[in-house]
Amino acid sequence: MKKLFIVLIAVSLLHEVCVSQDFWQETFNFGSSTGPFDFVQDSDGRIYAEYHSSITLLRSTNEGLTWTALDSYLPAVPIYEHCTYSYFCKNDILFTHIHSGSYSGYINIGHGIYRSNDHGTTWEKVIEGLGADTNIVEMYLAPNGNILAYHEYYGDAKIYTSTNNGNSWTLTYNLGNSKDAIWVNPANEILLSYGANLLYKSTDNGITWNYVNNSFTYAIKDEMLKTSDGALINNTSLSAGTDIWYNNYKSNDNGYTWVDCADNDLDSIRIITQCITAGDTIYCGTFENEITKYIYFSVDEAETWDTVDLSGINYINSIYEITITKSGYLLASVYFDGIYRSVEKVSSPSSGIQDNNNDKSNVSIYPNPASDYITIEGENIQRVEVFDVIGTKVFFKKLSNVSEIRLNTEELSKGLYYIKISTNNGIALKKQIIK
Repeated sequence: MKKLFIVLIAVSLLHEVCVSQDFWQETFNFGSSTGPFDFVQDSDGRIYAEYHSSITLLRSTNEGLTWTALDSYLPAVPIYEHCTYSYFCKNDILFTHIHSGSYSGYINIGHGIYRSNDHGTTWEKVIEGLGADTNIVEMYLAPNGNILAYHEYYGDAKIYTSTNNGNSWTLTYNLGNSKDAIWVNPANEILLSYGANLLYKSTDNGITWNYVNNSFTYAIKDEMLKTSDGALINNTSLSAGTDIWYNNYKSNDNGYTWVDCADNDLDSIRIITQCITAGDTIYCGTFENEITKYIYFSVDEAETWDTVDLSGINYINSIYEITITKSGYLLASVYFDGIYRSVEKVSSPSSGIQDNNNDKSNVSIYPNPASDYITIEGENIQRVEVFDVIGTKVFFKKLSNVSEIRLNTEELSKGLYYIKISTNNGIALKKQIIK
C-alpha cells in the first residue's frame, strides 16, 4: 500500500511538471482579418478594440475575456473614402474621430468627431467649432481634463480644445507642420515634437507652448512615456545609412537632454507599436521585426530588456497593441491571429519570467528558501534588484564587478520574490522564497 501511495505522488508531480499552464489565453480570433490596431479603456474598465482601416469595433466588459461587436451602431461613411475610425475615452464617455486613411489625404477629408454616452450603442456628432469635415487624427486628455483634438490634412496641422466634453471646440494652437508625437503627463505638462530637435512643452493644458532647447537631433516618435521614477523614454528613427532602424533614448530632465539607453535588445526592433507602464515595469509591443516578434519589458527604466513568455499564442506574429486592464491583466493584439489575455494578473517583472538557469551569467543564489540572508555569487555583478510578487521594487543596489554579495532578508515578508542580477555576461532572473 505504501509503494502504491508513493507511485501516485510521483505520477501527480510528473503531471504538474508536464502540464504547465500557458501564459496567454486567446479570447477572440480574427479569422482572415489583421485584427485590432488599438485598445482604448474607459474609467469603468470597459475595453474597446479598434480595427485599422475598417468599420469594426469590439467591446469587452470583463477585461478582455469576451467581446461584443458594435459595428452596426457606428456612424456610416462612404466605403470608397477609405476612412479610419479611431477611438478615445474620457471617463466613461466614448468618442470616435473618423479621418482620412492617410494623413496627407485620399480624395476626402475627415468626418469630424462623434460621441457616445452609452458605451458605443448610439452616437451624436460634436463638431461645433471644428467644421463638419475636420480630419481629426488623434485625441488626448489634458492634465486638467480638457480634451485635445489634433487635426492634420496635407500639412495643415492644428490643435483644438474642448472644455465641455466635446460640446464645443476652440482652435488653441496652429502648428503649421505635422507633428511626430504628442505626449501627455497627467500630472502637469504636455510635450509636442515635430521634426528633428523640435520639442515644445505646454504647462497650461495646451493653450501656450514653449520651445525646449534640447540636445536631441532625431525625430521623437509617438511612443514616448514617463517612468515611475520620472524619466522620459522615447523611441526614435535614426539617420539613413545605419543598420539600426530605431533607437531608445532617455531624459532625466523633462526633455532638455537625452542619452542613448544602454541596452541593445530593443534597438534592433524596426517598429515599436506600443509602450505602456505598469508600476515600475515598461512593456513594449513590436511590429515588422525581422526576428521573432516579442513583447519586451524593462524593470530598470529601459536600461535592459527581457521578453514576456509567449506560450499559448497560436501564431507568433507582430504585436499590434498591448494594454494593461483595470485589475492588472496584460492584453495583446497579435497580427493576423487574435486577442490574447494573460491567464494571471500581471503588473510586475514576474509576469512571464521563468528562471533562466541556462543563461550565460553563471549566477547562483543560496539558500532557497531563505529566512535570514541570501548569498549571490557570479562574475562581474553590476546590479541586483529584488521585486515582490506584485511588482514593487523592494531592493536595488549598483555594484562594480563584484563576485559575491550577501543580502539581509530578515525585514522581507514571507513569500515569493524575483531577483534580477545584471552582470557583464548577461542577466539572470531567479525566483526566491523567503520563509
